[in-house]
Formats: sequence, C-alpha cells, structure tokens
Amino acid sequence: MELTNITELIPRDEICALLHLCGVEERQIGADCSDYEIFRAFCQSVPLLVGHPLPRSIDDALERELGLPLKLAPDTCDRLWRTCAERLAVEPRSQPLTLTAPLQGEWKTPDWRIGQRALVLGGANLLPTEADSWKAWEIEMRSVLDGFGKTGGSIVRLAPDAKACDTVPDLYHVEQALKKQEASPVLTAQLLRFLAAELQKREMTLWLDADFCGARAVSLLSYAERSVGMPRLIWTCTDRDTFEALCDWQARPHGFEMRFAVKDGISDGELREIARSYPLGRLWKLCDQTDENGMTALQFYECKI
Repeated sequence: MELTNITELIPRDEICALLHLCGVEERQIGADCSDYEIFRAFCQSVPLLVGHPLPRSIDDALERELGLPLKLAPDTCDRLWRTCAERLAVEPRSQPLTLTAPLQGEWKTPDWRIGQRALVLGGANLLPTEADSWKAWEIEMRSVLDGFGKTGGSIVRLAPDAKACDTVPDLYHVEQALKKQEASPVLTAQLLRFLAAELQKREMTLWLDADFCGARAVSLLSYAERSVGMPRLIWTCTDRDTFEALCDWQARPHGFEMRFAVKDGISDGELREIARSYPLGRLWKLCDQTDENGMTALQFYECKI
C-alpha cells in the first residue's frame, strides 16, 4: 500500500503514546483523529521533547530519504505536511522512514508542577542546538518558548545539573561554550539572564532547581532583580538554611512572586519550626506533589508579607 502523508511515514502509535505522556489530551490524539491532527499535535509538542531522540531522528530521516531539510517545529507543521504529500505523489513509497534512534530510551517526561507542564532545561538538555553564537541561540530559544506557550505550558525549569556562575557572563566565553557544545556555568548564567527577562514579558514562571547555599541564592536573586528583573519564580529548597534565607529575603517587598518547592531534605519538624518563626499567616502551604508511588515528593510554600 502506498503511503500518502507524513504521519504514515512515522510510528503513529509510539508518537501518540509519547504525546499522552506530555499531557496532550485524548481528543487531540485519539483513534478518531485524522493523520493531520496527529501530526499537528506532534509538531506543537516538539518543544516539550527536548532531549528525546525521536524528533531529531525523524528530522534526519526526512532529509536523508526524502530530501526535506525542514525540521519538526510548531511553525513548520503545515509546510512539512504539504511538502511531504507533494513529494510522495511524485515519488510513491510503501515503507515508513528508517529511524536510527530508539523509540524508547532513558528520557524523563515533562514535569507537572501545580497542574502545569514544565519545559526542563539542564545537563544534556541545555544544548539541543546547532547554533554557534549567542544571537542564533537566543532566536532559537525564543522559538522554543513560542512553541511551548502554544501547548499551554507556562513553567520553564532549570534542572539541578544546570550550574550558573555568579558573575556577569562574558559573551565571548558564552559563544566559545556554544561552539564547543559545553554546558558551562557561563552559558547557564547567560541563559538565566535571558529567561529572567523573556519570561517576564511572556508572563511565564521560572523554576530554579539550583543547588545553592542560602547566601549565594540571595546574592543571585538580588543581582538578577537589579539587572534584568525577575518573572514569577519557584525555587527548590533541599536544606533548612537555604529555605530560611529565601523566606527572609522574600518577606521584604520585591517586584515578583516567589514560591518554594521543599524536598525531603527538610523534615516536617524543621518546617514547623520555620513556620513558627514568622508572623501568623506569612508562610503559606499551597499543596503537595506526590510521586508515582503516592509518596510526597515536594511541598509547595509561599511567603507573603
């Protein structure tokens, strides 16, 4: 049987299962959906699949086997659909694309935090790019954020292995890191400055999983607030000192909202002690997040004046 569109060339069942993990609703990828609707949902979710091998493997196969240089992205959906259909009409084929990357692998699905998806950047996922200059990567990151926003996502998370330096990043060293594809602290610091400014305009939330001591965390926040401002912020706290330092800092007036995601490194007894040290009503518990076993993984707090 001859294949007529791009969805027939790629593993539809595996893609639908992957999109389901990303939080795409069943009505967008169910059995009653057309091939075009499935492909559109896939393209719109590509920003959520940073680090997964499937999108890049499909990109490579499209260029290798059909001569199509377009990459999967929210804004290339219609062009890819139309161009591929035209190519198949001229050069019929009966076999799907040969994908070099495994369909299943070690990849963590996007995080749900307070009922919303998070775009995770960090470690190997910090450099899903071929850009060799900061300006090119900045344009690419804006495109990723555009696509992520179209999926309804509003939280961008810098994972624990994304380490940022304290100093103002030098663009020469930033571009050297890009050319070498090194996830360096200088590159992360520049990305953090970009995200702080960009997410304010988009009214999105920045989630920092940074493993900083309390003093360094306060120093980083104070500098960022003065230089580029800050969007809504979630900060993961793994020890009592950091949590207390950030609560003290947030108890003073600032131009942005900050919440805390407290891990199991802080005991319930310590949390009760911290809460008693603040005036009644200042430290609010928002909700808990549980893991796949139903155990509490994170507790979300907000410190109000």
